[in-house]
Amino acid sequence: ILGNLMDRIFREPGFLRGHVIDWMQLPHWPIFNIADSAIVCAAVLSIVLTGRNISPIANKSVRP
Repeated sequence: ILGNLMDRIFREPGFLRGHVIDWMQLPHWPIFNIADSAIVCAAVLSIVLTGRNISPIANKSVRP
């Protein structure tokens, strides 16, 4: 995400109007970057955990 922000700030055509550089290309798939992948993976993981009723925060109970 920081990389995308830096591209938007400093790349052409000018300050705060830059284009994000996408740099991974697979056959028969759109070009993407690491930030795109991280967002998609987090969304899929959230959906899977919600579907299985698993809390993303561990409940650690301390017994006396």
